[in-house]
Amino acid sequence: VVTPLLPAKPEGYLPAGHALNIAPSAAGSSQPDRAEQIGKPPSFTIEIHYSEADLQPLLNAARLTLLWQSPDGWVDAQSSCSAVGPVQHDLVARVITTPVCEWGTYTLVSPGAELYLPKLSAK
Repeated sequence: VVTPLLPAKPEGYLPAGHALNIAPSAAGSSQPDRAEQIGKPPSFTIEIHYSEADLQPLLNAARLTLLWQSPDGWVDAQSSCSAVGPVQHDLVARVITTPVCEWGTYTLVSPGAELYLPKLSAK
């Protein structure tokens, strides 16, 4: 089951407007439930199509990455798998494709920091 979420904002990253939770389907459906998945990590690919509006002025498309919320915090989503193919990022078509091997929450981000400038006034 894929559920869209409000974009997460991991420390040190700026959100690119895409976040989702992926969970095993409910019992009784044609898909295996969590109990059947124990010991068998899932293996699937997340493909995100983003737009110029998703990038905002502070985001660099070439530095976009998909993060997974692991039990220890946010990590590169691809680190959830061992011996998988590389992340594919088509900058022209604005598509990022990442193999993943864990259920959970994922968010598309770019490294960055928000700047807060003081308000100056002349007297």
